[in-house]
Amino acid sequence: MREGRPGSFYWLAALFALFVLFLYGPMITIVLLSFQGPDGGLTFPINGVSSHWFSKLWLDGLPNVDIWSAFARSARLGLVVMVLTVLLSLLAGLAYRKHFFGSDTLFFVVIASLIMPSLASAPLLQKNAFDSPERSAKRAASSAWSGW
Repeated sequence: MREGRPGSFYWLAALFALFVLFLYGPMITIVLLSFQGPDGGLTFPINGVSSHWFSKLWLDGLPNVDIWSAFARSARLGLVVMVLTVLLSLLAGLAYRKHFFGSDTLFFVVIASLIMPSLASAPLLQKNAFDSPERSAKRAASSAWSGW
């Protein structure tokens, strides 16, 4: 006799469905909104259904837009980013083959910046990030708007 699936399966399936909706939802929305009539834009509710914007793109847009230069620029940029990513990843991997002073700390800082990039890097990017709280409070109070 076959047993049913546990409840955690359905919770994880629902979580996965929400993730997929979050990932592909904006793209699906843009595709749906591209079939609006001439009075419509990127807003709901849809104002008529037509292929007006596609005909406008093919008849008016493409002769005036050099799409191939944009494609070539994007391809070159993608190639440069790919080469730099592979090179830096390879060098970082080679650096972690041997244990060196501070390698554990450096490893956890790199992992933390991947997991929470804005939380890890935001304090370092702020102006005067290493000031004391009292000094930051004085600076904020002195630069507050006095006209209100």
